[in-house]
Amino acid sequence: MAPVKRGRKLVKPEPLSVRPYDVPPSAPGTLGKYGRECWSRVAPLLVEMQWLTPLHLESLEALCDWWHVYFEAKLYLQDNPTKATFATESGYEQRSPVAIARNEAFQNFSALCARFGLTPEALAKLHGRGSGRRGGVPAAEDPAGKVAAFAARKYERPGG
Repeated sequence: MAPVKRGRKLVKPEPLSVRPYDVPPSAPGTLGKYGRECWSRVAPLLVEMQWLTPLHLESLEALCDWWHVYFEAKLYLQDNPTKATFATESGYEQRSPVAIARNEAFQNFSALCARFGLTPEALAKLHGRGSGRRGGVPAAEDPAGKVAAFAARKYERPGG
């Protein structure tokens, strides 16, 4: 008996015709001063790696905006270190809203950096660990072999 095909016929989607930018696009006007500086540093790197496409612009804008929020809060707290905490009516010390905003902005910024491959771990994942490269940089001469030789010397028991 011939096998019976069930279910829907699979339709392969057409590939997207989104191509990476050849030159970095200009920063959006909605970014603050430090956000634009971040854009001018990060966008050329992403273009050089051919990772920046029109689909990524909003995420890059968010990354740069979070950097702006973080950096402004950081500068404010550097200029006013006593504003990092405050005392409540009951006498407890709490972090100020500016310090909380700074920490939240840095967490969001860091998460977006990882998505763009802007951390060593994310870059290693994007390049693949088995390619003989770590973090986009050529790996040292057989680091695993050197570690294994060191461990063998260190834990080798005399007379045993």
